[in-house]
Amino acid sequence: MLLAYYPSAAISWVLGALNLTAFMLTGVGGLVVTAQVWLMLYVNSAVLHLGVYFWNRRHNVSPHEQEGSSGVAGMAMSAMSAPVYVQALSQALRQREPAFVVTRKGAVSGDHLGVFRRHLAWGALLVGVLVASVPLGHVHVAVSAWAVLSAVMCLFPVALLAGHHLHRPSPSGGRHLPDRGQHRPGTARHRSCGRRRTGAARGPPAGEPPMTRRVAGPLRRLRNAALVGAAVTGVVAANGPVVVDVADRLVYDFERNQQDYKQQYGFWETVELSEEYRLSAVHAALLSSGKVLLIAGSGNNAERFEAGTFRSIVWDPVTGDTKEVPTPEDLFCGGHAYLPNGNLLIAGGTRRYERLDEQVDRAAGVLSLTNEHDEPLTLPVGTTFTNGGLTYTSTEEVRLPAAHEMPDGSAMDGVADVWVEAEGTGDEYVVEEERTFGAPDLPAEHRGEVHVRGAGVTKDKQNFQGLDASYEFDVATETYRRTGRLDEARWYPTLIGLDGGRVLAVSGLDEYGRILPGDNELYDPATRTWTDQPDLFRYFPTFPALFRLADGRRVFYSGSNTGYGPAEAGRQPGIWDVSDNSWQDVHGLEDAEYNETSASFFLAPVQDQRVGIVGGGLVGDSPESTTRFNVVDLDGSVAPRYEPAPDYPSPVRYLNAVTLPDDTTLLTGGSEDYRGNEESDLHLTTIYDPETGTLDEAAPNFVGRNYHATALLLPDGRVMTMGSDPLFADAEETRTGTFDTRIEIYSPPYLFADERPAITGAPEEISRGSSFSVDVEGTEVAEARLLRPSAVTHQTDTEQRSVALDVRPASCPEGASGHTTADGGAHCPDGCCGSGTVELTVPEEEGLTPSGWYTLVVLDSDGVPSPARWVHVA
Repeated sequence: MLLAYYPSAAISWVLGALNLTAFMLTGVGGLVVTAQVWLMLYVNSAVLHLGVYFWNRRHNVSPHEQEGSSGVAGMAMSAMSAPVYVQALSQALRQREPAFVVTRKGAVSGDHLGVFRRHLAWGALLVGVLVASVPLGHVHVAVSAWAVLSAVMCLFPVALLAGHHLHRPSPSGGRHLPDRGQHRPGTARHRSCGRRRTGAARGPPAGEPPMTRRVAGPLRRLRNAALVGAAVTGVVAANGPVVVDVADRLVYDFERNQQDYKQQYGFWETVELSEEYRLSAVHAALLSSGKVLLIAGSGNNAERFEAGTFRSIVWDPVTGDTKEVPTPEDLFCGGHAYLPNGNLLIAGGTRRYERLDEQVDRAAGVLSLTNEHDEPLTLPVGTTFTNGGLTYTSTEEVRLPAAHEMPDGSAMDGVADVWVEAEGTGDEYVVEEERTFGAPDLPAEHRGEVHVRGAGVTKDKQNFQGLDASYEFDVATETYRRTGRLDEARWYPTLIGLDGGRVLAVSGLDEYGRILPGDNELYDPATRTWTDQPDLFRYFPTFPALFRLADGRRVFYSGSNTGYGPAEAGRQPGIWDVSDNSWQDVHGLEDAEYNETSASFFLAPVQDQRVGIVGGGLVGDSPESTTRFNVVDLDGSVAPRYEPAPDYPSPVRYLNAVTLPDDTTLLTGGSEDYRGNEESDLHLTTIYDPETGTLDEAAPNFVGRNYHATALLLPDGRVMTMGSDPLFADAEETRTGTFDTRIEIYSPPYLFADERPAITGAPEEISRGSSFSVDVEGTEVAEARLLRPSAVTHQTDTEQRSVALDVRPASCPEGASGHTTADGGAHCPDGCCGSGTVELTVPEEEGLTPSGWYTLVVLDSDGVPSPARWVHVA
């Protein structure tokens, strides 16, 4: 142990210095462990260090302490000698004679400033990185404290030397340390490079008495016992919680792998994609091929945005095959909805990233231009505008339409907006009230006919700016197909399907980061174009949760939303009739101010027309969230109201809700605080049964899921969860969070049933209002469901729904064996199928079962579903 002590002390010092230097200068961190584990490791290390030290003292080999001392001074000297140990290790590795030798106890060597050059060098390095870490923004309390302590250990001996020289007696007043170059017998001294060193005396000088060990007295034995007791107590206190935690994990891991546990709570497993395919899965959609489309775009990463790195992948959850999909624009934070042919329509995205208050160094904002001239005008990037003698410059090209005549004969000026930035950085450029601006760069023919006004040219935070991108993701070719552009740029919009396969786009931030006041538009899949809908002008906060009701013409807004918009506008739940733009408030919602980042979903089956809302937080980055769980019945009531359901077990926001084939809803993940702050991610999963109105405990998710988390149902009945975008990586909010790219798969309890029904034959095309036959085997079929696949982002999923099908055994002509199909036997040989055939009927309301692809499952009397078959409904 003695031989290992000095090298290990040197190695520990070097590694610690490298670690803190790397973090303070670059922000790079090493292995991150919990505070509890760190404390355990630190206490164990400290106790081992002290144990080695006291053991060495028994052999009278400690170089710095006096005989019979407590050893505290010696330990302090040993700690402060770390730079010398490092130098000695370096010399030993290079097979050179060490730069120092150990003297006997009580001997004195000459001390001068040069002796401490290594201490001064290390101290300068540590102080330098401490100072540099502040402007670099790499400050962490624990790392900084370690750096300060290390610097003190380096500089304290120098301070002692300086103090000694200041207070030592004059030459005439008595003894003082030898001058540099003097050497007393029996001591060792530091020598300059290149000179041969002599070793320390192996015994006392002639005439001095030999050193003897003092027999420990009662007080000393008591002290030693106390020290041992304290060490044992410290080790137990530091290791106990960790050991208990490890034991609990081992016990839980054993329990969760037992069949009876899985049958009651289900089972989670974690999937790691190969590194080349890992991405920030902000958007997720289950395609009719059975594969999952994950869209990141720039993935909430400004550096990727500036580099033009936009990503999507297609992942097969059965085979694990993964494919990178070229992504033409930044679709990050767009909206999506399925088209009748199964393609996914994606619209909106990111035109420019936000700039926080501290990132804004000059005033910027939007100017409004009007053109009274009968010719259009294009203003290039860099066009100047003036106000009060100050100059502002446009950052983009803008086309200003000509004045024109409206159909009713009235005149209409051409209008356009342009983003400008101040020429200087002073506060005098801020314009908060509307003012008229000059435009000195206008062509002569437009002067006097183009007018510029603006307000809100400020140094405030600048929001994300929306994109007018629009694409269909082609499931067959797994490529993006360009469509006509959006009429309005949108960031954080909601897309929802309407009759005829049309898609309505609502809300979002426009191209300048302003929330749209109510401009909504429709997509026509036949022409693949968008058209503004002034007759449907209605305001919503961003990513409003919308649900198309059974009559097809009404849309329910649950109150759930994400992100942007004033707290006093657009927060009231209600029913929107898109046939005439009328509105009906829906009251009764508890904690109505806590709707942001809440989860909303249709309770199954969709024929019940009930919607649930769970959790949510206050507007903005508030740390508060709610346990609220309310349900509203929208079927037939003249004045529907929200009613309480069982409170969620914890306050929660960013909760994901997935409708399961057995009509229950899986509620998983989320966090209590904004973006998981204060390490508030919930490792909590529950299953809500709408028939009994109960919340049942399920196996807890291992991976925390907060902002940008998504979840969807897979065709085999499992649930896939992905994504999480915490703001910070620690409770102290000192380390920036990173996007979690791990996938977790949950297998609900029904997958561990002794036997599952199976569909062995079914038509691929079915029609609303018609019946069709399905061949099944296994257990008796009691129910059947059509499940529309999810297309989810930011807890917003307008697609997910479960449609109940009428089920009855098929019948055969008299004298025939087995059963027939209702369509005259088109699906069965000779019009008659075997005893494992059932007849299913699809509801005729298009609002219940919009055209598109669905997964078909049958369930037995215990609610155990079959693996799904894909069918197309028209």
